[in-house]
Parts: sequence; structure tokens; C-alpha cells
Amino acid sequence: MYILLRKEKDFFYECAGRSTEKPPDAQGCYDYEHAFFTLDGDVLSLNKRMRPSLIAYIQQTIKSNQETFRKEIEMAKKTTFEKKVSQITNELGELLKKKDHREAWTKAGELNSLLKKEEVKDLRPELIEQLQTELRGYYYINGEIEKANKRLYAKGSKLIELSGL
Repeated sequence: MYILLRKEKDFFYECAGRSTEKPPDAQGCYDYEHAFFTLDGDVLSLNKRMRPSLIAYIQQTIKSNQETFRKEIEMAKKTTFEKKVSQITNELGELLKKKDHREAWTKAGELNSLLKKEEVKDLRPELIEQLQTELRGYYYINGEIEKANKRLYAKGSKLIELSGL
């Protein structure tokens, strides 16, 4: 069985399943039953031979995987710019979690640059505000870390000077 997410005017599922009631033909090919379903699992159209049990199984599969399918649809609806912002934001988060501060600085700059582009108006305003707030917080904390590093460097220099006694 397979379920493909398709889009024409709206999104829908194209589904097919192999008939287990018939053996393969002389060339070894199986007979497939085919149908189209709405995102809610309702039948849009089907070939005349699809068994009710297969329809019910496909509907059950669609309903039990709604969250996964919803995420795929959201990704399919995103523009290239949205995907880029999402990718850079995720990479920045992963770099910060790995404590890779040099690369994180570069990614933060990339994200900051994206948020200044004209296409940013296509993003949800609350998302833009959250991203800008998180970036400001990142830059503030990074500045504090730099100050602490300078103070630690000065302490190290003083200790080296004192060690010469």
C-alpha cells in the first residue's frame, strides 16, 4: 500500500494497495486498487474494484497519521524564504546547544540578515517578533560572555605576572 500527498487546487491523498486476493499475472505483475482521499480521509474517487476493507484501512491510516501529514503539508506550503529562515534558525539552535559559539555567531548574522530582507513581510508578524527577541537575547548574552572572557584574560595576565616573584 502507498499513500502519496498530492496538490492540485487543494491537497489530497492518492492511495493504492495491492490486491492480495489475486496472484500475479504471467509477467509477475500484481493488480492494484487505486483511490483518492481528502485530507480528512473521505473518498474523492476510486476505481470500481477497491474493496471496502481497503478503503477502511486507508482511512484508518490517514486518521492515525494526521499529525505527520499535517507537518508535511505545512512544509509544502512554505515558501523558499520561509524554509531558509526555518533552516538557519534550526542550525543556530543546534550550534548553541553544541556550544559551537564561533559558528553560532556566523549563523546569527545570517538570520539577522534574513530578517532585514523584504521577503520577511511574508512571515507571521508574531514569528518575526519572537525571532528578533531571541536574536537580541543571543547578542546580549554573547556580549556578556565576551566581557567575562576579557576579565578572565586580565586575571590570567595578572597571575602570570605574580608567578614571576
